[in-house]
Amino acid sequence: MIKKISLLFLLTLLSTMSLAAVNSEIKVENEQGAVIERVLHRSGFIQQFAQLPQIAQAEMDRQPLPDATEEEAQRFKAIFVQAVAPSSMQAAVTQHLHSQYDAPKFKAMLDLLDTSLARKMTAFEVEASTATAQQAMLDFANSLSATPPTAERVNLAEKLIDVAGGLDTVLAMQLGIAEAMMRAMVPFMPPEEDVSEAKLAEVLNQIRMQMTEPMTNYLMVSVFFTYRQVTDEELQQYIAMYESDTGQWMTTLFNGALVHSFKVAADVMGKGAAKEFAKRKPATAATPLKN
Repeated sequence: MIKKISLLFLLTLLSTMSLAAVNSEIKVENEQGAVIERVLHRSGFIQQFAQLPQIAQAEMDRQPLPDATEEEAQRFKAIFVQAVAPSSMQAAVTQHLHSQYDAPKFKAMLDLLDTSLARKMTAFEVEASTATAQQAMLDFANSLSATPPTAERVNLAEKLIDVAGGLDTVLAMQLGIAEAMMRAMVPFMPPEEDVSEAKLAEVLNQIRMQMTEPMTNYLMVSVFFTYRQVTDEELQQYIAMYESDTGQWMTTLFNGALVHSFKVAADVMGKGAAKEFAKRKPATAATPLKN
């Protein structure tokens, strides 16, 4: 005769099955997290994010805010530096990588990042991302008129920027910050000012057009400086790495992660700036932009 299954046995069985499922999910999540952590290190994200507060502070020192008291300037500087805190930027990038996670593609990407060429280039990129190196790059740029790069080097630099999606990514990051700051100012604009969504889009498009040439020049100088110890042949190999299927997928993933992280930072900047603007002048129209 078949014995009746006791309630206690059922509860024990179900709890065991549930625990196994939970443990399985934790294991998968931990494995995914470990892979992403490795990607963050291999790609140089963590090392470069560590430099952002110093770079932001140096940039604010170089280009002080117009029409701001010393006290206000210091508060704005603190807002901007806090917005690009390494922990916040890394968290935003990690979130994006988790949302796009694909185990086989991430494995292929790690294999690519683990090659000797990728490691060498990443080391140069990390080295060039420090605040000290940024100043050195400005000095380097001034020397280019006396010792210009060869036509082949110029061609390689242009190809690398193109396949890496450099210009669109940098513009997206810069425009994200500009938009956040503009939206923060809207409640404090005179009532007669046009602060519609259409006007905002128009202004952002103007900013994009104005920034395109300077940003292109900046990226060219950055490539010349960052890879100044790299031969043309190695740079061509690096471009080929980016042109591969895995390289193109990685480029889309990383650029998306960067833009996302800077949008998060821009939101922090915008909210902080809005509080500062509120100290100057009572809000005249704390309402959303007009359609």
